[in-house]
Amino acid sequence: MKNKNKNKLVNEDVKIPFDKLEELEKILNSTISRQSKIHVMYRIAGGNCLVCRDIPSKIVKYDYGDGLGERIERYCAKCFERWVSNATRTFT
Repeated sequence: MKNKNKNKLVNEDVKIPFDKLEELEKILNSTISRQSKIHVMYRIAGGNCLVCRDIPSKIVKYDYGDGLGERIERYCAKCFERWVSNATRTFT
């Protein structure tokens, strides 16, 4: 029996305007507290990389369908490539 309600997987780029990206990099390279840096990253980029806590460049969304909700994960470019290669190995 086939599952009619398959989970949908979508990935997209994180959209950070250039001026905000410059601001974020400047703050991350400053001497302010780690907690303040995390707060700024959440404000500008919506979060950090799930694996290494770096600036995210990709968003992966799992849509569970039928109003059950969705899961959102953010990855930097390096961790996203690892995720893709692991997902390809796992699901093929």
